[in-house]
Amino acid sequence: MKKNIATTGLGLIVPMNIEALCVHTDAGAIFKPTPYNFSRLPNASNKDIPNLSERVMTGDGRVSLPVGVHLHWALPDGLTNGATPQTPEASVAFPDTPDRWLITRIYTDLTDPAKPVNRLKSWVIESNYVSTQQPDPHRESIAVPFRTEDNKAEQFRFMGRVVEYEKWAATQVLRQQSPNAPELETAEFVEGLSAVGYGSPDFSASYQNCKSIFGFHDTEADLDKLGQNIQLSYQITGWYHDPVNDPLWQLPLQFDPATFEALLSKVTDPGSKKLLTETYTVRQPDGPYVIAPALSREKKVALGGILTDAGFSFLTYVLDQCRWSLPSGTREKDTDVTHTILSGLINNIGGIKM
Repeated sequence: MKKNIATTGLGLIVPMNIEALCVHTDAGAIFKPTPYNFSRLPNASNKDIPNLSERVMTGDGRVSLPVGVHLHWALPDGLTNGATPQTPEASVAFPDTPDRWLITRIYTDLTDPAKPVNRLKSWVIESNYVSTQQPDPHRESIAVPFRTEDNKAEQFRFMGRVVEYEKWAATQVLRQQSPNAPELETAEFVEGLSAVGYGSPDFSASYQNCKSIFGFHDTEADLDKLGQNIQLSYQITGWYHDPVNDPLWQLPLQFDPATFEALLSKVTDPGSKKLLTETYTVRQPDGPYVIAPALSREKKVALGGILTDAGFSFLTYVLDQCRWSLPSGTREKDTDVTHTILSGLINNIGGIKM
């Protein structure tokens, strides 16, 4: 059985839409807030605070947004459509979403229109980072409910953080070369990030819900350094830090009987066949083979290798499920596509004067 996933082939680049809101001055409380503020959740130590929904609901008031450029991107439809395996106890499952985003700002100095000057700056968003404290004093991270074994601990976490690219890249190099280096921080990350977040259907669709996960704030303090009469563009690229969560490696929720039995017939290794039949089982007469819940990463990787060796095409499956397509004239069997990249560009946000 395979022990790892190769991501050295071609990338499947999926376009996405980006919107920008430029807040030049404090416009006052005119924006709708996120519907919930989970940092208000009480724990067992707060005996005088009732654990009621109204405690975290923000109401119908309005809030202000800090000065700067606020970016929000729309996830592709293929990552926002859930599916339910045909079994009574199943719940809707959504595809994992990218949890790393490279934000590149291209700013053009138009002081001399005849000789415009372009400069770049980049950040990386770690969308699945969680902390009990706000990670950045200049950018707000949203609070999400967070279950812990200790009911006296905080029952929420602030999620998502922004790291300047140079610092992030240096940390990745150090982690690969010296994984036990004392200067490496101990950060907490969660798995299973999806378009519905903690369970809200409009989670990824609303900037206020997900601004530190699927959004970015280019702050006033940073933009002030650029001077006057500038034109901005932003390139956003998303990927999966763990390839096992990539759509091209996510295991199917279920197989129809004919397809599964055909794949099973091609598996010759007894251990591999046993793992496959333990993972996919029939829950009702003549029903599909449904995947078992809560698989470990090791099992996901092993099952991906077993299915690939049996002739299952993850690329064909994801193109069908997500309704994506390859460039015209490209044949699936002739491509070595091993990972997914989401990419979007918003051009020429002009005339900005901070």
